[in-house]
Amino acid sequence: IPVSYTHLDVYKRQVHPLAESGLFLVTSLIGMLPLVIDRAYYRRYGSTFWLSFVYPVAVTAIDFLSSGDSPFGSFGAAGYSQRDFLPIMQLAAITGIWGIGFVIAWFASLVNYTWDQGFRMTRSLALAGITLILILGLGLGRILLPVPSTQVAHIAGFSLPAGTFNRLLPMLRDGNEQGFRQEVEQLHVAQLNQ
Repeated sequence: IPVSYTHLDVYKRQVHPLAESGLFLVTSLIGMLPLVIDRAYYRRYGSTFWLSFVYPVAVTAIDFLSSGDSPFGSFGAAGYSQRDFLPIMQLAAITGIWGIGFVIAWFASLVNYTWDQGFRMTRSLALAGITLILILGLGLGRILLPVPSTQVAHIAGFSLPAGTFNRLLPMLRDGNEQGFRQEVEQLHVAQLNQ
């Protein structure tokens, strides 16, 4: 829904000036929780491959939990940021948008882990790379190689010609349901034969 300057002006007059700053502060603190959790685990256990899952799990959990009570639903979830990247969007068919957010955060965590390891390739990093390539490859395959449908549903739709509804409605009001059905059936046949 586009917001015009008029609506924005009305909004600013109805909301206390500090409310916007307060909302920004609260959402920033919530957004930093996954980073704080990740760093807490890093300080306790060091840089291990398995800790590369802490950040994505925390991000996905915050994303999921913050959408539960929101009047806007899942608006703002990380998965929506990839809407134009169709291979990763195919993951939503299996995991929903939460899986997409997890993969985004896991990629970032893997880059951080690789940096911590001095860019040395390990078996676990190779396996993670293969997993990410597999996710993207299967998504790309789903886009490029569509499975032909074995069932076909024939659907027809049409709009009533101008004035037809006003002509038919009195039939229903007068209780002439049979006449109404015959007229509508004739309209259907006429439209489908075009």
